[in-house]
Amino acid sequence: AIVGLLDAGIYGAHPSFADHGVAPPPAKWKGTCAGSASRCNSKLIGVKSLVGDDARDDFGHGTHTSSTAAGNFVAGASRDGMAAGTAAGVAPGAHVAMYKVCTGKGCSDSAVLAGMDAAAIKDGVDVISLSLGGNATFRFDHDPIAIGAFSAVAKGITVVCAAGNNGPK
Repeated sequence: AIVGLLDAGIYGAHPSFADHGVAPPPAKWKGTCAGSASRCNSKLIGVKSLVGDDARDDFGHGTHTSSTAAGNFVAGASRDGMAAGTAAGVAPGAHVAMYKVCTGKGCSDSAVLAGMDAAAIKDGVDVISLSLGGNATFRFDHDPIAIGAFSAVAKGITVVCAAGNNGPK
């Protein structure tokens, strides 16, 4: 499976994106690997920024969400030496494609819609995952996530969205 994530970029050197034990990308994959954060391999198969030239994750959110969704097995993981073990995402054998649609200033509606279009229609992902939040509310027919998700679901792609993104607030 190919999981396309729309978020704030990715740190491709993170051990969760090592490709040990991961099959090569399927032939249906049409995406690209671009930007200074690109360290594509059989695990991290796509990186695209829709908010500038750099797909690097400047504050860790995109790396966090993508490793949670589809990070590979990482032995010896711990927090300050506590609870050492093997960490993995929900789908460790899945391929990852990151679409950077957010910066430290927020997420552009047009970039989110363009990212969903690229992931679902052009590149061939199986799942789109978004963990984006904001304070604005829209009617469904004006909501870029709802519009993009409708198109993706109509093509048989599963869309997973966070139900809010403000942490403990």
